[in-house]
Amino acid sequence: MDKIPMTAEGYSTLENELKHRQQVERPRIIQLITDARTHGDLSENAEYHAAKESQSHNEGRIADLEDKLARAEVIDVSKLSGETIKIILEDVADNLFNPDPYYQQGGDMVRVGGLRYSCDAAAAMGSRISAMTLNGRPLQADKRYKVAGWAPVSEASRVAGGEPIWELMARYLRGQKTIRPRALNVPKLVGVAGNPGLA
Repeated sequence: MDKIPMTAEGYSTLENELKHRQQVERPRIIQLITDARTHGDLSENAEYHAAKESQSHNEGRIADLEDKLARAEVIDVSKLSGETIKIILEDVADNLFNPDPYYQQGGDMVRVGGLRYSCDAAAAMGSRISAMTLNGRPLQADKRYKVAGWAPVSEASRVAGGEPIWELMARYLRGQKTIRPRALNVPKLVGVAGNPGLA
């Protein structure tokens, strides 16, 4: 069973969604089904069919959340292995390019300063990210890399005393006489030619 790396905050978010779906949505949908059954013939009962479809979606998401939580590996986001960085990017890519719109939750693959990689939108889940390099050198799966964000992305990072990125940047900018624009590290997208959803 493959582990799924996630922050403590991400784990908590999934746990809260699971609790809500089990304790709030499930009983609400069961009540909708019960109420719809009182309206007569189920074969022509739109409320009943809509409630059953909602139940199917909710139970599917519950199973997905239970699986993710069972395989979760809570990580310290201040240093991540090359393998974990790839897994996280694969997860974001799946949130963008999953063929099932129900699982397309969005994400941000652009703000990865210094990191370059290719993303094949049409590839299978877990196989979309390739050619990962940092400062021109390939990322090593077992090497740990420092990772920063615009805000602490987990309680563990904040408690560890890491300096917020905006303070680090303010100090850096004050120390520079001239700031030259840097080229953005935009991921190379493969297999999206002619896609009207991409500008």
